[in-house]
Amino acid sequence: MREGPFRIGRRQGNPIAAQSADNDKAGEDLVKDYMGRLVALIPAEVISLYLVLRAIFANPSADLATQEAAAPSEVAILAWICVALTAATRIWGTHDESGAMQSVQKAAVLVATISFAILV
Repeated sequence: MREGPFRIGRRQGNPIAAQSADNDKAGEDLVKDYMGRLVALIPAEVISLYLVLRAIFANPSADLATQEAAAPSEVAILAWICVALTAATRIWGTHDESGAMQSVQKAAVLVATISFAILV
């Protein structure tokens, strides 16, 4: 089984030593590595699904500027379903080659789930 696509790996080597060797290139590599790991924590696919489904369930007679949904309970149910989807996709996506549940990166799953709640 392959490693999950959202698995966050640790940086190899000493970033301070690498930075002193070649400041510009090492600095860019540090930022690129950090941004890559940070982007892996944002559940963009579930946020997109939430926004599309919320637009589908929106009240067509509501003012477009306010973006009011048909019923707050529908939006709450949709949000909880998407929270569960976020956790499920991150559990699936952060396993290692063995595919065992013990290999799931629990901190990454928790951060992604919290970031969904914050972003939505």
